[in-house]
Amino acid sequence: MLLILLLPFSLNGQNTKVINLSYNTTDFNLVTENGETYITSPVHQLNFLSDSLAPALPYIGVNVLVGPSVQYGSFSHTSTQQLYASNISMAPNPVDIPTNVAPKIESLNNVVFTDSVYPSESVIYTGTHIMDGYHYLSFLVCPFKYNTVTSQLFLDTSKTLNITLNTMYPAPGDSLTNTSGSVMREIVADIIINPEEMDILYSTPPDTLSTNYKYLIVTKDSLKATFQRLADWKTQKGVKAKVLTTEEIDNNYTGTTQQLRIKKALKDYYNGTHNGLNYALLGGDDTIVPAQYCYVTHIADRIIAENTPSDLFYACFNTMDWDACEKGTYGELLTDVDIDPEIFVTRLSARDNRDAEIMVNRILTYEKNPNLDNWEDKMLMAGAVLDSFAIINNSLISDTQFRGDSVYYQGIAPYWSGERVRFYDTDSDLSEGGNYELNGEHLQDELEKGYSFVYMDSHGEIGSWRLEQINAGTGLTPPTYRYYEHEKADSLQNNGNTIIVTSACNTNGFDIPTCLSSSFMRNPNSGIIAYYGSSRHAWHKKVFRDLGEPNKLNIELFKELFTSNDCCFARAIQKSKTAFSTLSKMPNTVNRWLHFSMNAMCDPEMPVYLSKPKRFFATARTTSPNVVTISSGRPDCRITAMSTPDNGASYYEIKDSVQVARFSNLPYGSSICITKPGYIPYILEYHKTIAIQNRNFARDHIFMAEDAFVGYHVIPEAYPGPVSIDEGKTVFFGNTVTIENDFEVKLGAELEINTSDYLPE
Repeated sequence: MLLILLLPFSLNGQNTKVINLSYNTTDFNLVTENGETYITSPVHQLNFLSDSLAPALPYIGVNVLVGPSVQYGSFSHTSTQQLYASNISMAPNPVDIPTNVAPKIESLNNVVFTDSVYPSESVIYTGTHIMDGYHYLSFLVCPFKYNTVTSQLFLDTSKTLNITLNTMYPAPGDSLTNTSGSVMREIVADIIINPEEMDILYSTPPDTLSTNYKYLIVTKDSLKATFQRLADWKTQKGVKAKVLTTEEIDNNYTGTTQQLRIKKALKDYYNGTHNGLNYALLGGDDTIVPAQYCYVTHIADRIIAENTPSDLFYACFNTMDWDACEKGTYGELLTDVDIDPEIFVTRLSARDNRDAEIMVNRILTYEKNPNLDNWEDKMLMAGAVLDSFAIINNSLISDTQFRGDSVYYQGIAPYWSGERVRFYDTDSDLSEGGNYELNGEHLQDELEKGYSFVYMDSHGEIGSWRLEQINAGTGLTPPTYRYYEHEKADSLQNNGNTIIVTSACNTNGFDIPTCLSSSFMRNPNSGIIAYYGSSRHAWHKKVFRDLGEPNKLNIELFKELFTSNDCCFARAIQKSKTAFSTLSKMPNTVNRWLHFSMNAMCDPEMPVYLSKPKRFFATARTTSPNVVTISSGRPDCRITAMSTPDNGASYYEIKDSVQVARFSNLPYGSSICITKPGYIPYILEYHKTIAIQNRNFARDHIFMAEDAFVGYHVIPEAYPGPVSIDEGKTVFFGNTVTIENDFEVKLGAELEINTSDYLPE
């Protein structure tokens, strides 16, 4: 139960927001391992602090939306308690361990808690966030008190936060106009505790004009032509796109580094001279589009610090320079940089034009003509032990198998009807069960089956995943393991379309040539459409039953992906990070580290096919010259019409969330594209006269023309070749349709010819 009360402004320019929280005993469970008690919850996402000398009392994130003209002042809180459990020995906060192949870090045993009551702070204000113009405050709330003297655990059944807000003018950050507020609105609404106030505190931003660029591709001039093909497709489907080269940016924007100049260009297209940007693709590895290295730290049994490449830098516009201290270290907590993005930014790690061709072709094929013959509505969930094994239900299982099951049942099974296939070191769903060794050859065999998704939970190095343990070693020698190495990713033969998500360290270090993710993405035969993982250290917990922060993030990722309307992978990634934003402004937290180090190698706008793609049953008619009405046969579609020769410069119109669209004054030489998540795009070409040769059709298509000529050599000035309909249904609609030699309709495909005059309304 939650009550939010906003009291009126007082004479001193302050107001108070009151947040009432309640917790039930059934919200939590107690689990005992090795005589120590841990708190779990089927309802709340629990966060534990890194102090391993304090008891493991969970904190729950609370985000409170506030208006743009106020700032945080202070808070106080009161609570009502009841006894939850007696005679228990609380475990200490679990130790964070990097998921690389470094030696194991031993957790602390038999910790003596020095204070009589924990926690010392049951509510922690962690910071103010400004995302796409929306302001919200983050708090961590611990609903428990533990008395170390009496061994009693108390629960706050109710807790009241009194938050003092100070008025300030002008408001910081970006006001909500048609240039901001629409990109992250749904994400912010999902993570705040008071979403009913969003329409009160912030007006609904109008949609940006269809003529504005929503998608930018940043690359070098040498790769521009290749990435232009991707931009053209995005524009045709209703997401107006542009390729902006680093050479153009250097000539038109100022900044001490190229990274800052690129960021200024992106901000300009978000809400500057241009406006409306939603998506940015960094078209190349760090030699093409430079990486911004950010300084991250964490305290486990020692201080661990790294500079990680972080494409998050390019998405956050409220703090442009992340090295305000001018020390050469970017993103430090002391500089209070803004790490809440305004747009979705991803990367394709191409080194040259060959790589770019491979990646662009794969995206275009996936979106426009996916391989339905080899489609698998399956997810491979694999992994090898990170730290320990346990006996559960009389079976030996690794920590990754236990955690993988938790990820599946919490974040996947309730929302996705596809099939899970397990392949862990201690058990599998394959022919030999747990006796089937998780080695590089066997994993390669599975990856070649064309799974829609692969979730890999293991240790990792730059060029490899660590797999099954060969032997346990001795006191003098360490254990030895199998590996899946980047050479196998280079040679993978996968005819499907696979998205990989991994919790492993380092394997997404796109600034290093032997990086595993780049090997997958650069291989023309790998079928890997996206890779998401850490570019440096990732982390897990020493405690067997704690899922670890990467798994918790990925539970949110899958939940968003499988329940959202647009099925956008980049949006699901950002939603998962935002769900843990209460911790992202705190020092030495795994969440802040992962906020920087987790990068996405994919197209930022591409919708994911969650199951085998479906086809439209579209129909079209002309009621007079240059007036076309098209019906998708399905509700809630986007239907985009554009003049093809000039890429929409003279005619560009988008109809959103419709089933039927009517376009007037449509010029000859235009196309109409129907899209909807889960459906193969449908394209209509509109001409006065059309001649088609040397062309293969593998998706549904309508040609509308007064006269159509189809055959091997019907255009003398163009390269000759046969015409075939390989898949789907192709419709020719016009006064006359002339078909000559070398024309084929393959088995299972359809051809319809309609030579009627203009049809009446």
